[in-house]
Amino acid sequence: MKVALCAIAKNENRYIYDWVKYHKNIGISKLFLYDNNDINGETFNDVLSDFIGSEFVSVINYRGKHKKVNEAVAKSTEYHGTQQDAYEECYKEHNKEFDWIGFIDIDEYLYLYNKTAEDFFSDNKFNGVDVIQFNWVCYGDSGKVFFENIPVTER
Repeated sequence: MKVALCAIAKNENRYIYDWVKYHKNIGISKLFLYDNNDINGETFNDVLSDFIGSEFVSVINYRGKHKKVNEAVAKSTEYHGTQQDAYEECYKEHNKEFDWIGFIDIDEYLYLYNKTAEDFFSDNKFNGVDVIQFNWVCYGDSGKVFFENIPVTER
């Protein structure tokens, strides 16, 4: 069972290492990370050197990409933004390589009820299923006002 996640991130280097490590630990096969940071801003290399270049993480350069559209186009049903462009690109290029591809944000952690990705997605209840939706569970700030340099899952 091969499961990939695709995400696009901008100015989230403070959190991305924990996110990558968490999803590696639950058995995700591959991460496709679209680096949408500013051209002269932070880079994923700054914090993900342990993973970049491995079979586990692929970084796709989306630095500085954004759509410049007028108001009429932005309100049309044909308009979609940079995030959707990245997700569509990822799906088109990699959908045949994986049994499942998930599209989530860097502030979203896939919780699989203490199962590995392979165990969870291999369940017979998903036979013949094309799409799985996960509900959000939102957590507060635990009364914290300032950033603490400990993993997000511990904060």
